[in-house]
Amino acid sequence: MRNNIENWEAIKPPKKTIRKRSNLNGHALPVCETGKLRYRDRTQAQDALTVAKHRGATARELGEDTRRNECRAYACPVCGGWHLTSQARRSVEAVTL
Repeated sequence: MRNNIENWEAIKPPKKTIRKRSNLNGHALPVCETGKLRYRDRTQAQDALTVAKHRGATARELGEDTRRNECRAYACPVCGGWHLTSQARRSVEAVTL
């Protein structure tokens, strides 16, 4: 019986996934180690990008200041999910220089 108790104490609880509310649908999405919202696939990231662009355009029309400027989605090598970024895609020439 003692051996079972020792084994039980050695089992670590699963790591809690950090979640953050999304502007896409108000649901909580997991957060990557990089600190960005993790979308499950390209389609979900593209939907979030569309929503972000529309909200940014609406804010500008209303004269509100917005610093959000997401322009594309990309696959994350850290978490395997998808993220949004405001950085334009780099050209091949810029990378090789």
